[in-house]
Amino acid sequence: MVLRMLLAVAANESSTKSRRVKRKMLRNAEAGIPRGGYHRPFGYEDDDKITVRQDEAQIIRAVAERFLAGESLRSLAVWLDEQGIATVSGKPWRAPTVRSILSGGRIAGLRDHQGQVIGKAVWEPIISEQTRARILSRMAEQKTSGRRRCRQQPRRMRPDPSPEFRCYFKSSGEAPRSRRLPVADG
Repeated sequence: MVLRMLLAVAANESSTKSRRVKRKMLRNAEAGIPRGGYHRPFGYEDDDKITVRQDEAQIIRAVAERFLAGESLRSLAVWLDEQGIATVSGKPWRAPTVRSILSGGRIAGLRDHQGQVIGKAVWEPIISEQTRARILSRMAEQKTSGRRRCRQQPRRMRPDPSPEFRCYFKSSGEAPRSRRLPVADG
């Protein structure tokens, strides 16, 4: 009985502490204060996470321009590695890392919280909000453009070196085959 009461008190204290921490994080986000974290954000100094690093800011602007000009996230990651530009953690660049930097509100001087932009941040932007909006628009287009389905087979199609898409399928008991088919968006 005593153990049950101690467990109930501990559970209540844990949920109270959780509510307080979440409330404080939301207040910090609304005030535009940067969140903590082990690694500094790419483009900003490590000491305060507010001061812009001009060398990395130039890289972010170049990556944003190249992305808006039509380059893929993967090709940008390869380009960054080829240029010898290191990530904050020292790991090789990957498309999701580039996507995270470009789509995040931080480089546009916005503070986000749980995936939603809360408002202006206390740090200087590296790109404009309009540029970020164009980047997000292009990312949304990319997300839907790769989802093509075969009209004759209800499965995803893979890009082919030609301007068409190729439908890969396997009938029961047969070896995998492929054929080029008209493409239906979906």
